[in-house]
Amino acid sequence: MDRLSLYSSITELLYHSRSLQNQIEKNELDLKLQAIRLRYKLSSDMITQQLIRQQKIEKIESLKKNRDENLIKALSNTIHIIKIEFNDKIELLFSIGNLALSNIISFLDTYKINLNIPMQVKLDIKKIKTESVLIYKGIESIELINKLDRLLMYC
Repeated sequence: MDRLSLYSSITELLYHSRSLQNQIEKNELDLKLQAIRLRYKLSSDMITQQLIRQQKIEKIESLKKNRDENLIKALSNTIHIIKIEFNDKIELLFSIGNLALSNIISFLDTYKINLNIPMQVKLDIKKIKTESVLIYKGIESIELINKLDRLLMYC
């Protein structure tokens, strides 16, 4: 895949992750409201309410898992774009990989998500940090390294 196709894929994954995050927040709010009802015994059937609560918790966990899988795929695609840009060693007006990285960091920051990424992805990120010093010059290298450091704070 080329850089633009990968970036399009990242955008779709982030869009889907945002949709999942909205569902997570809605279900978490429903859980809080249900807890208030249970605390003040505003519900007549406690057993049914406990079953509904357990189902909501399981649904939230499933949504979080799907969201995280999408974010990890988006991150892997971003790493791939950055590697393509490194290998091309051409002067870019702007880095699509850098833009995609900014979008992912913004998403993680906005929703305060701690992402548990596979060890291989972490190693790729650290490798990119090292390579960026050799390939980019000046501010581009510093900017990419800072973004990768911010990303690692959420992982």
